[in-house]
Amino acid sequence: MMRTECCTRIDSTAKIHDSAHIASDVVIGPWVMIGEGVQIDTGSRIDAHAVISKHTKMGKNNHIHAHAVVGGDPQDLSYRGEETWLEMGDGNIVREFVTINRGSTKEDRITRIGNHNYFLSYCHVAHDARIGNHVQFVNHASIAGHVTVDDYAILGAGSAVHQFTRIGAYSFLVHGAQATHDIPPFMLVKGTPAIPIALNVVGLRRQGFSQDTMSAIKKAFRIMYRQNLPLKEAEVALEALAQETPEIHLMLDLMKHAKRGILRKQV
Repeated sequence: MMRTECCTRIDSTAKIHDSAHIASDVVIGPWVMIGEGVQIDTGSRIDAHAVISKHTKMGKNNHIHAHAVVGGDPQDLSYRGEETWLEMGDGNIVREFVTINRGSTKEDRITRIGNHNYFLSYCHVAHDARIGNHVQFVNHASIAGHVTVDDYAILGAGSAVHQFTRIGAYSFLVHGAQATHDIPPFMLVKGTPAIPIALNVVGLRRQGFSQDTMSAIKKAFRIMYRQNLPLKEAEVALEALAQETPEIHLMLDLMKHAKRGILRKQV
């Protein structure tokens, strides 16, 4: 193990691979296991019985709670032990029994986690996921492989997301929602399959959106889900709206790059 000797606080029962790079102030609790090639930056804490499996790069001030498994093998039947990675930014909190898998060989071999995300107990992040910043996974929320979750989204308790689906910024999946298609930003989503039923008004207010911006987003919601326009016409209308309200570009970007399509059932 490569580390600065003077300050690292590592419990004597921890098992750490010789190739791991651990910053000098990292706290590592009892019976922690840290595998091959792991890198953990300053200010981080790894609690008792947690596992950082291997090939994981972790930024600053992350807290991995007891019994979490971070950087485990991808749950992909085609995986044959190839070198793949998990990259995690700064300030993430990973609570008890969360599992976050490394990438598979089907994209760039990397699962990417941004900054200041919060994963509550028993959540699962599958291989090749892309998690932005300030995302919240409430207990038992799970995403399949190749899922993208944009900034400030919230996945409610027990919610699930189908592979290759994208969850837009500032959206909120209600508990138990099952997303099988891409979810535009700003939406309050429920059901199976998950469909936007309203705007995430409370979340937008908490994030400091102005009244004018919220009014424009409400207009965008009506264009998408109330006026029954063909998707191409809805896109043109949103582009006009985005000229005055740049936040609408988040919706346009998701629409133009949707891999799973967008459900537009009347709500």
